[in-house]
Amino acid sequence: MEDSQPLDGEPRADLRPVSVPSSDRASHPVFDRPLAGRYRVEAEIGRGGTSIVYRAHDLQRGGDVAIKVLRLELSETTAADRFASEVRRHQALRHPNILPVLDYGDERPLLFCVLPLMTGGTLRDRLQHERQLETAEAIAIARSIARALGHAHEQGVVHRDVKPENILFADGVPFLADFGIARVMELADGVASTTTGVVRGTGPYMSPEQAVGEKHVDGRTDVYSLGCVLYEMLTGMQPFVGPTAQAVIAQRMLYEPRPMSVYRPGLPPALEAVVDRALQITPSDRFQSANAMAEALEGNMDRAPRVLTPIESSPAGSLPTPAPFSEIPGSARGIRPWRWVGAVAVSVAIAGAVLSSRAPRTAASRAADGTLAGDPRRLAVLYLDNQSPDQLPAWVSDGLTEELIDRLGAVQGLRVISPNGVRPYRGRAIAPDSLGRLLDVGTIISGSVARSGDALRVSIRLSDASSNQLLYTLPTITTLWTSVFALQDSLADRVAFGLRQRLGEEIAVRENRRETSSVPAWELMQQAQDVVRSADEATKQRGAGQAARLYLRADSLLTRAEGLDPSWLRPTIRRGLVALGLSFGSSVSPPGIDPLQYAAWSVAQQHVAWGQRALAIANDVLRRAPRNPEALSLRGNAAFQLMSIGAADADSLAAQATRDLLAAVDLRPNMASAWSTLADLAKREGRFADAADAAQRAFNGDAFFEVRRTASTAFFMSLRAGRLVDARKWCQFGLAHYAGDPRFTECELTLLGWSGRSRADADSAWRVLRDIERRDTLGMLAPTWNYRRLMVAATLARASLTDSARAVLRNVLQRQQQDSTVRAVQLAEGYVRLLVGDRDGALRSIAAQLQRAPNERAEVAALEWFTPLHGDARFDALTARAAAGVPAPRAVP
Repeated sequence: MEDSQPLDGEPRADLRPVSVPSSDRASHPVFDRPLAGRYRVEAEIGRGGTSIVYRAHDLQRGGDVAIKVLRLELSETTAADRFASEVRRHQALRHPNILPVLDYGDERPLLFCVLPLMTGGTLRDRLQHERQLETAEAIAIARSIARALGHAHEQGVVHRDVKPENILFADGVPFLADFGIARVMELADGVASTTTGVVRGTGPYMSPEQAVGEKHVDGRTDVYSLGCVLYEMLTGMQPFVGPTAQAVIAQRMLYEPRPMSVYRPGLPPALEAVVDRALQITPSDRFQSANAMAEALEGNMDRAPRVLTPIESSPAGSLPTPAPFSEIPGSARGIRPWRWVGAVAVSVAIAGAVLSSRAPRTAASRAADGTLAGDPRRLAVLYLDNQSPDQLPAWVSDGLTEELIDRLGAVQGLRVISPNGVRPYRGRAIAPDSLGRLLDVGTIISGSVARSGDALRVSIRLSDASSNQLLYTLPTITTLWTSVFALQDSLADRVAFGLRQRLGEEIAVRENRRETSSVPAWELMQQAQDVVRSADEATKQRGAGQAARLYLRADSLLTRAEGLDPSWLRPTIRRGLVALGLSFGSSVSPPGIDPLQYAAWSVAQQHVAWGQRALAIANDVLRRAPRNPEALSLRGNAAFQLMSIGAADADSLAAQATRDLLAAVDLRPNMASAWSTLADLAKREGRFADAADAAQRAFNGDAFFEVRRTASTAFFMSLRAGRLVDARKWCQFGLAHYAGDPRFTECELTLLGWSGRSRADADSAWRVLRDIERRDTLGMLAPTWNYRRLMVAATLARASLTDSARAVLRNVLQRQQQDSTVRAVQLAEGYVRLLVGDRDGALRSIAAQLQRAPNERAEVAALEWFTPLHGDARFDALTARAAAGVPAPRAVP
């Protein structure tokens, strides 16, 4: 019998007041009668993972209040006296920035507390509307909350869940709410708050020690969480974002948060230092009290000027005045779905070609074997120092070291000293330069491992063997002590991944430095690379307008570098890559094109103009250096980009792109960006197996993980080639190493939509969808709201739950009509329509997609989704090749 699954289980998208329908009130326990004989519940106004909040009227004193009711599943396992004890601890806190508890009660199955009704909303509400707060305001809010926490800590109360949802406003004054809720959660599990392994808090704001379930947490855990909140108030971004709590925790343990200046240039350095200190992984490195953090913030109040945008802070005359975001062609509101995917790919390719800056070094001498002495590719991994010999057997730390040597030794281009070569120096204090001479290496990797209870910490340092300079310290990795061999493998993977990225950056910086004799030109190049990195981040967050402005800023810096050293080709090649980034939308015309004429062109013609600019730059470099592989790759990518954005003569462009990219990988077989675009070309032609193979070649050649899109391309091409095992492998790799990257956030759901067959798969699809949206607290994935549900619908249909699939499809179509921010996903819609038996609707969806992107005809024809349509004359006509394209714009003479 057909199962019709309702949509009731979908998560609420907001916390706006929602009145419970009168038909439901009678059966809802909170509306049965006045709570405690005095509070008449009127409407639900918000809900979270632990409780539901209602507006109620106080029948005795008059006036409205807020009643927070513990969720029923928690009430059932929480002893009433323990709940009352925690509420009383909260009531004992008296501070002007702590939300007071007015009353509490136990009317099983309901446990509740009564709070003042706050009319100013939450900090989360503010951030959703304003994204970035004024600097002085953000400091004032954080200082008030720090003082509130300081008072609570003096009373022995740790909050454990500081986040924007728990900061409320009334008449502009911030109040911290929900003291003790995290502890009540622990009590609901029947364990004390100090029990090993219990992890409570909210993923994006959870301190590292909370994340690993440490036995004892103190006020410094709240300092960390408040640092996360302040970071978000200033930048509009959380320090770490990922599709799952595990992904966020992995990021926190492995990486440092991006500098706030990436998102908001011009913040006072002293303020950045406050946030950096609050976000230190080790509690002893943070502020030792919330009051100390408050004092540091007070010192910044007089140093909080209006923060300049990247355009305002650029040198005078270096950039034209930009149009408002909504007026920039190709901004997030104007880019079509297939173009946005391409924009991300190009911006990531640009970021892969530009790496972090360091101080210039003198030219290196030659080693005995002819390689450069001090070459960072020649490295030694020293045995890790075991700092807990009483709790950690030596073979564990030694095994981790040797596993790391094996991982790095397998990387093409690295020369790693064997375990036998470094074993004589275990436990000996020898300066890096001495070891460098003894072992003939340029890089020394050292570190320590320590166990504390059920927590294992690994610290890794990267040093220049020739100068004794500490190049980089990987953020301390803290994880739970589990199966030793699985833990060893996981840690080695995480450490090797981080080290390979940093080594790649160091190698590129040194090679770039040797290409020019002009230090000022080199420094301008490094500045441009930092700006491009910011543009890449803006593109991933769908901030197309800001990305365009940043690309223009980078182009200005690169132009100045060209002028200082005209013989240096790299700045010119980088300008070509920047032009590719601008081919997705810029209000500013390329050089040589009249701005008025440019403004009169269609958006598509403007995109083509910048693509042609990239092509012209590549041709200029190739006239000077005909066999330059980077210039060949640039020209191939420019031709592919022009084809992708609908320029005329697509066949000729495809042939040129293929020819140039193959020439580039012939000269440099490990050129990942060229292989990755070759994979995209094969995909456009419907050769999915070839595309998967090219993506694998891209990944294999990307020794230092510079081109992030390779794993994403490999995932989708493996899926389309029917290689599900490989697709799952790429999905897991992306989730583990690129947490928060939009390309991987939905890959598990995509896998289910392609391969799910059972009711269990359908349940998994709903669960994955809810997890994704619960973690997306900034709403960055709102434009793909419908895609996620279409993948759920596909899973339902494949599991023979056809009525449920139709219900989800109807919901999607209705939302698309009402919400213009949701991007249409015609192919996925056509796939679901076909699964539920709507053949005509599927053909309409396919036609709509191909009308926008005619170059995808071969790809659609080969897509497994539409195999049932093969032989249908209408489908064959839609996918037949046809000349189409945007005419090239003509520049004003």
